[in-house]
Amino acid sequence: MAIKFTEQAVVTASDSYDKYKKLKEQLEKVDSQYDTTYKEPELDLPESLNLEKLQYTMPTQQEIENLAKQENISDYISKNQQLDSKIEDYKLTNSQKQQTVNEEKKAKDDQLKEQLQQELKSIGNRTIDNGIARSSITTGAKQQAKEVNDATRKQYAEQFDTELQQLASQLAQQLADTDEQRKILQETFQNEVLNSVAKLTAEAQKKYDDTVKYNNTVDEKEAKYQADREEQLFDARQDEYQRINDLIELYSKVGETGIEARKTNEKLQYVKEFFDSVDKQTALSILNSDNTLQAHLGMYYDYIVDYVNNKKD
Repeated sequence: MAIKFTEQAVVTASDSYDKYKKLKEQLEKVDSQYDTTYKEPELDLPESLNLEKLQYTMPTQQEIENLAKQENISDYISKNQQLDSKIEDYKLTNSQKQQTVNEEKKAKDDQLKEQLQQELKSIGNRTIDNGIARSSITTGAKQQAKEVNDATRKQYAEQFDTELQQLASQLAQQLADTDEQRKILQETFQNEVLNSVAKLTAEAQKKYDDTVKYNNTVDEKEAKYQADREEQLFDARQDEYQRINDLIELYSKVGETGIEARKTNEKLQYVKEFFDSVDKQTALSILNSDNTLQAHLGMYYDYIVDYVNNKKD
């Protein structure tokens, strides 16, 4: 008893199923070749290359300037902060020095005032001891002591004021220097931004040009592909027209009977080649399970059945 033929059985039994599938396609092709109906050719080519184009939008001048500032602003802010920190430290130190000078000035002035009081007291004590407390000598001595003390106080005050003026002048100079450094930083920042703008503009332009160039290449490739495809389609249509003309001419020579004989002979050749390529068990399974061959071979189907039955294992 023959084993029933199934597609899965053939797949697992080597490549018999694939071969049989190709056989049925060949038989369909034979029918198609002898059909005088025009068939629009189907190219084994996609309708398009479907190449993707690059997408790039050129940034505006304002966008480029903003990006250029972002590239340089961090360094600019950092250096300004360093200047701020430096000048604040200097102002604090200068203020502390001025405070110290003022304290020293006051202390020295207090010392001299105290010294004057002690000296005046000493003069008074000496004149009392000498019995001349109310004399012009006492008055003159005290006046002289006061004048000397005032002169000394003035001298020291001027020295301290000179130090304070120097500190104030140094602070003013430092502030002026800092302002100048800020101006230099600002100019440097603006120049760096301009350089970055030039660089970013050139990069953006190059990317835009490269994008346009690539997309033009895509268009050119697609246009060439469509032209080639159209040419192949034209050739295929001409071949189809020629096939029909040749077939009509053949019909006029051999008639429909002759055409059917040709079709059957070609089909028989393909079927015999197939059965010669598979084992007898597989061949019998196909005959018992699929009526495709009977539909194609008609009265010659029995010949194929005998051919398979007489096949050696």
